[in-house]
Amino acid sequence: MRKPLAKMKPTARIINCARGGIIDETSLATALKEGKIAGAALDVYETEPLGESPLRSLGREVILTPHLGVSTEEAQTNVAIDVAEQIRDVLLGLPARSAVNIPGLRPDLLEKLKPYLQLAELLGNMVGQLAGAGLRRWSCACRRLATNESQPIVIAAQKGLLSPALQERVNYVNAGIEAKERGDSRD
Repeated sequence: MRKPLAKMKPTARIINCARGGIIDETSLATALKEGKIAGAALDVYETEPLGESPLRSLGREVILTPHLGVSTEEAQTNVAIDVAEQIRDVLLGLPARSAVNIPGLRPDLLEKLKPYLQLAELLGNMVGQLAGAGLRRWSCACRRLATNESQPIVIAAQKGLLSPALQERVNYVNAGIEAKERGDSRD
């Protein structure tokens, strides 16, 4: 914690399941030991996996767990399938994709497509809310972009479309997989 610990109530509890490093773990341990805050729960750390840390010496004031985002059997299967497909693509001479943020999206292309990505996700979300479970088929047309540039926009639309039903379970990496598992029959 950078500075706000002095302003927190001693009954406050801190939960970090977002990103490691946004909480100064040494300061957090000190604040917990001194009773400046009541408790903390973390599943992300400055260094992962969590090694030697002053947080480990604390008792009931802190809950430390491994990050569980990809710990489910379903997530492991999806990751294995995606990795195998990416290896296949590279061996076939296709461009390598990245599993960070939007798969295969170069930073220069991300900047160019950002407004389209936001719009596609918002429109997909709106359609997902309006159609609910009754949606059986959908279409996404990107007329002003080259074909290889439109795939991230389709992924953004899929993410938006599935978000009302799947909420935090759908992201730019797994949106295509989630859509296929639900019988995606888009044009």
